[in-house]
Amino acid sequence: LLVPPTKTDLEKRLSEEFTNFTFCVVDSHALSPELVTQDVTARAGDLVFEQLVERIEERGRVHLGIGSGSTSWHLARRLGQRFRGYESRTEGQRIVTVHALSSGFDPLRPVYSSSSAFNHFQNTASVEFQFVGLFTSPMVLSEDYERCKLLPGVKESFTRRLEIDVVCSSLASREAHGLLNQYVGEDERKILLDHDWIGDYQFRPFSRTSPIEADTKYRAVTLLDLDEFSSIASDHNKHSVLACGRGKVNAILPVLQSPQLRLCNSVVIDRQSAQSVLDIHEILGVLSKTSDGLPATELFKAINARGEKFSQEGQLEQQLKKREGFYWDRLGSNWVIKPLI
Repeated sequence: LLVPPTKTDLEKRLSEEFTNFTFCVVDSHALSPELVTQDVTARAGDLVFEQLVERIEERGRVHLGIGSGSTSWHLARRLGQRFRGYESRTEGQRIVTVHALSSGFDPLRPVYSSSSAFNHFQNTASVEFQFVGLFTSPMVLSEDYERCKLLPGVKESFTRRLEIDVVCSSLASREAHGLLNQYVGEDERKILLDHDWIGDYQFRPFSRTSPIEADTKYRAVTLLDLDEFSSIASDHNKHSVLACGRGKVNAILPVLQSPQLRLCNSVVIDRQSAQSVLDIHEILGVLSKTSDGLPATELFKAINARGEKFSQEGQLEQQLKKREGFYWDRLGSNWVIKPLI
């Protein structure tokens, strides 16, 4: 059950910039993005475990909402490992009810559906696990969505959605391999892009500033909408944990910056992605004063002022090219750097 250490200096800087959140920065040195994400989910699983244990020790029962996707699947596996070693401090069996936040999305990888993650949870002497699945088509016609929620076998899941105390999930960037990005049709894609689509959380799209409520032909079936996830994050009696591995920097920044997209309380993120979030956030502050991008010389000065020393601009360029969320553009005789969002 070992996990990499955390980077407290980056956690402090993130907390200073984004005061509504707590951060855990995982100092992973894994050789592939997939292994980095597994390190992130291990730490996120520990954090969710702590939130659940705190509640079941107080009340004897807690409700967990868990999303679909590989990140959530690995997080659930970590949770299952932690609970197998858990012994309650008081007598009596505790009950953890796990709710599926979506029905799953990828027919070629059904193992990553929310309900599939239930297999990681096994009853012990201290904890009994109960489950509330969500069995429906991943996407339905938008005009049929409200009727779908009332169908037998589906209505029961939606009726119990407000019981959820703790949420653990991830998100996807529009540019990355997120499942919504793979399965949305071209007509829907154009509509979402016209609404400044930047990412999705449990297959519900959002822009740089707010949830997208566009008139698309299809929409995903999810137990909660983005405004309800925000309500959970705003409730002092509840908690939401977001696990963010590689390839998701552009999607997480709006969540940290926009009050309408406050979807979580705690963010678990890898070291490289955390550094990219800070860089883009700083550059956006400078770019807000110009529409032409940021000259490399000005960027060099800005990052040096923050304490990262480079002997020459070439080193800065090499460093930034390793970061997510940027692209280089030619402006006259100068190269400038611009954020993707």
